[in-house]
Amino acid sequence: MRQENIDSDILYSGTKRIDDSSASLDIIPKEYVRTRTKSHANERENLKSIRVGRVKLSLFEKLLLSICFLSVFVGLFVILQGRIRNSNVSYQIDHVNSQIQMVSQKNQDLNAEVQVLSNSSRLEELARQYGFQLDESRVQNVSK
Repeated sequence: MRQENIDSDILYSGTKRIDDSSASLDIIPKEYVRTRTKSHANERENLKSIRVGRVKLSLFEKLLLSICFLSVFVGLFVILQGRIRNSNVSYQIDHVNSQIQMVSQKNQDLNAEVQVLSNSSRLEELARQYGFQLDESRVQNVSK
């Protein structure tokens, strides 16, 4: 190693600082010795002086990024609109189902009332009450 490349008089060995005048390089293994050279120090100063700035984008890249962001926002809007529409349709389905149940219950009640009112014994009793007589020749059986 050349003497002019070694920085001032300090060598670093792991975490232990060794003074160049009191120790020789032959005692310390090479993998533990880290020297600071003048060129290394200059590189550090150059790196510090470099200013990190923005990356310049071309017009095409800006247009492409704008289209991507726009498509993401449109996609999110479409998904949100679909979910809103889905919840509205679900509410309408529930409302129609409840109306169907109400009408079905009303139909069952009316069918039960028809069965009670069309009972033959009840009709005969009402006929006698109002003075009607049963003429068997005029009776017709009608089925649905």
